[in-house]
Amino acid sequence: MDDTAVYIGAGMDVKPLLLFRHIRTFIYVDSQPLTEFGSIEPRPGHARPRFPIKFYQLMNKLGFIKTYTEANNLHIYVNPKTCTCLKYYMSERFPEYLSEEATQEISKANILICCGHNPHEKILDLMKPGPKVFIGDNTSYYYASKYDPSVIDKLIKEPTLMKEYLRFDIPTGYPWWQENYIETHHVARFNVTVYSTLEELTQNMKRND
Repeated sequence: MDDTAVYIGAGMDVKPLLLFRHIRTFIYVDSQPLTEFGSIEPRPGHARPRFPIKFYQLMNKLGFIKTYTEANNLHIYVNPKTCTCLKYYMSERFPEYLSEEATQEISKANILICCGHNPHEKILDLMKPGPKVFIGDNTSYYYASKYDPSVIDKLIKEPTLMKEYLRFDIPTGYPWWQENYIETHHVARFNVTVYSTLEELTQNMKRND
């Protein structure tokens, strides 16, 4: 069976889509456009109504074709060249609210992408049973949370929940915050290293040139 990855709080981050070609299906979840702050009750000033169109424009630039939209919630993109499929569940406030459709899709995921956002540990229980794979990067902080029990909290206590940890290193000077800079040939050069534990992954976090 093909690997399936889930990414909570994915935003506009398409780097994993371009870098990990062996993953055929990606499940993205984000509270936008409803709100940029998923853990806070939605307010008009927190809405990001242009998020879907901005994401569409980025995906179109990268060769992904939009094949499906349902009630501004589920957006499906397919890249005919790489056979990569992205199922993006928007306006989902995880863990406060998660649709049944998104929950069912996440139950197929054996890979967790954790970049920038440290989601609630509940995501681990929703994923496919058995050993999983963790994907992180060298710009994120992987420490215990001061608030809700997070993925990192649980992995510190139970490191064997993951059979391996992958870290991709974003080079120094790479403008990862600029959406329009994302290009397949840039991302394809990122170094990916496999680790046995989260502790190993967090060592030597300095970006590589």
